[in-house]
Amino acid sequence: MRETGGILLDRSADEHLIQEIQRYLEADADNRLADLHVWKINSNQYAGAVAVVTHYPKPVEHYRSLLAPVDELVHITIEVHQCTSNPCITFEQ
Repeated sequence: MRETGGILLDRSADEHLIQEIQRYLEADADNRLADLHVWKINSNQYAGAVAVVTHYPKPVEHYRSLLAPVDELVHITIEVHQCTSNPCITFEQ
């Protein structure tokens, strides 16, 4: 019961995994992680939902490929939002 409660309350992802997801997404272009939810689906696999904000949006599959090295993340839902203000980070496309 105690383990199930943690899963249902979205308290099951360790900080290292969350930081790893953020690092991979934000290392590309001027991507910034706007929202992230990660939950355990079994003993060593996780599912997640992320929202990315960027001035240079790409197809969802691009962001999925950025997260490919995160072996524990076996299912991910990705939202991409384009920021229309001036770029916050200088980036050459």
